[in-house]
Amino acid sequence: MKILVIEDTQKHLQDAKEYVSNLVNCSVHYATTLTEAMELLEKNEYDAVISDVFFPADSESEADTYENALTVSKKLRELDVYHVFNTSLHHHGSGFGNFFSDAKILQDFSLAKIIEVFPDVNSWNEAVNSISLVSYPFTIGVVLESNISGEEVDTKQWEGAFRQVILAIEVRPIILENRFKLSKALKKGRDGKGYEDLNSLVEKYYGGPIKTSFHTIFDYGRTTSNLRDTPDHFQKIFKKYNA
Repeated sequence: MKILVIEDTQKHLQDAKEYVSNLVNCSVHYATTLTEAMELLEKNEYDAVISDVFFPADSESEADTYENALTVSKKLRELDVYHVFNTSLHHHGSGFGNFFSDAKILQDFSLAKIIEVFPDVNSWNEAVNSISLVSYPFTIGVVLESNISGEEVDTKQWEGAFRQVILAIEVRPIILENRFKLSKALKKGRDGKGYEDLNSLVEKYYGGPIKTSFHTIFDYGRTTSNLRDTPDHFQKIFKKYNA
C-alpha cells in the first residue's frame, strides 16, 4: 500500500513518521506544501492520501489555507484516490472558518462516485446511512478531528487515520466486485422489504458481524477505547500492516 501524507507542522510530521516507522507492507511519502504534494501525485500512484486541512501553497508562502487542501481533494477525485483529512482542530471551534461550507463540493464528488458504484443510491442521506458501511471507501475528504469541542490539541489521530485508510483500501475491491448485489439489496430495503439481505452481504464481505455504524468506523482512531473495541475481523486486516 502506498500513501501520501501532507503535513506542514513539524511536531505532527514527526509524530506521523514515528507511527509509520512501525508499519509493514506500507510505503509512505511526505509533503509539506501544495506544490510538493502535486508534484508527488504526478510522479507516483498512491492508494490514499492523508492530509492536513490547513497547509501552505509553497515554501515561500506564510499562509496556511484550506483552499490548498480542497485543491488536493479535487485532484484526488480525478485520480480516484481515497482521501482523509487529519486535523488537530474541532469543527465547533473557530479555526475551520468556512471550510465545511466550501467543502460541500467534496460531498458532491463523493455522491457522484458512490452512485457510480451503487446505481440504486438516490441521495446523500442514503449514501451515508442505509449503505454507509460499504459506501465509505468511496467518499472524499472525511475529517478526523480533535476530540475536544472548540479546542485545538497538540496531537493528531495518526493511528486512526492510517487504520481508516487501510480498512477502506482493503475492503474496496471486494465491495466493487459485489457492488450490483449490494445495490440490489439496498433497493429492496428502500422498497420496504427489509435490509436483511444488505446486512447479510455486508457481514459476508467484511468477514464477520458488523456491530458498528458508519460513524463508528470513522471513530476508530479518536479514542483508545474505540481502538480496543475494533472487531476481530478488522484487527486481522490491521495486523497485516502492524497498524
